[in-house]
Amino acid sequence: MTVFWERFRWLSKSKDGSPNKSASNLGFSSGSVTAWSKGTMPSTNSVKRIADYFGVTPEYMIGIEKNAPNGAPGDDPIWSEIMDIYLAASDKGKDRILQAVRLFSENE
Repeated sequence: MTVFWERFRWLSKSKDGSPNKSASNLGFSSGSVTAWSKGTMPSTNSVKRIADYFGVTPEYMIGIEKNAPNGAPGDDPIWSEIMDIYLAASDKGKDRILQAVRLFSENE
């Protein structure tokens, strides 16, 4: 998975509840969402439009900037650290991180 996809998915869930809903709000098709989830990068103009929608920079969306701007979804330092760890993990590591989060959230 690409940094773009992970951040798009995360920001979408925070703002609209799902990547497909965000894409629809932005005028993209569900096919675009599927392509992004498989590693296809949107055009530079599309990345800019998406970043503007979420209140972040294009550089944040593609992974050049590590932290979201203040006030943007995901600017919480704890979530930023968790996201950095998740993005750097292997696929197996990502699965283990998700399992741990689910375990802790079920026990709250």
